[in-house]
Amino acid sequence: MNQLVCIKVGGSLITDKSQFATPKSENIAIFAENLSAVLKSFPATDVLLGNGAGSFGHHSAHKYGLKDGAATAEQFYGVGITHNAVRELNLLVGNALTVRGIPAYCLSPGDLFTAKNGEVIGANESVVPELLRHGAIPLIHGDTVLDAERGVSIFSTEKSLFWLAQALRSRYDRITIIMVMNTNGVLDEKGEVIRELRRDAPIAAVQKIPGVKDVTGGIVHKVAMCRQAADWADNVYIIGNAVDDLANAFKGKPAGTIIL
Repeated sequence: MNQLVCIKVGGSLITDKSQFATPKSENIAIFAENLSAVLKSFPATDVLLGNGAGSFGHHSAHKYGLKDGAATAEQFYGVGITHNAVRELNLLVGNALTVRGIPAYCLSPGDLFTAKNGEVIGANESVVPELLRHGAIPLIHGDTVLDAERGVSIFSTEKSLFWLAQALRSRYDRITIIMVMNTNGVLDEKGEVIRELRRDAPIAAVQKIPGVKDVTGGIVHKVAMCRQAADWADNVYIIGNAVDDLANAFKGKPAGTIIL
């Protein structure tokens, strides 16, 4: 079967979101080791990766008020700081993957897309299928994207990753979405994993975390994006940073939370 697996590793998992530009190097290494192990069993599967911006992006985007756009010289100074910082984290993740034999190729959405009112109006997406054709793994990230109306838009990793996956939909028999988070799935009020989450089911436990700066909507946004993705993807998972869950998601077996 011709399959594309799209994986997003969360910013809360790979960074300390309470401190600017602070990676969690051990978690990055664990993810890289897990993916390396799983890919050995799926040599013919195409993979598209994305990493969250975490503390490398949200702090400066919040400081310079970029959530609703940018108009002043100071704000565009903040755009530069934010863009450069998220590229730094993307490179850290990319290096962790390549030293383990994974052919990750870092790409910035700010170079791939242009936007208007937060929606894509132009894209240089042809580089992505070309990389996949050669067996490489495109690795994108949350980023600042130039916007014809707002000056700049903040694109979450999910926004860019899912846009690219949908652009590739006709090339694949099956597309699987996997969100790797700092919990083992979506949790209920008791802290237990919700194994199957229907798109119309309310989730009382999904709340923004007080004190944590997040300009893309946090876990609320991630669950909403996964629910939308379930309309066009074949499987959508939210899992923890564990090799067994990652392998099971590749196989289409139960793992973490599956969005129905």
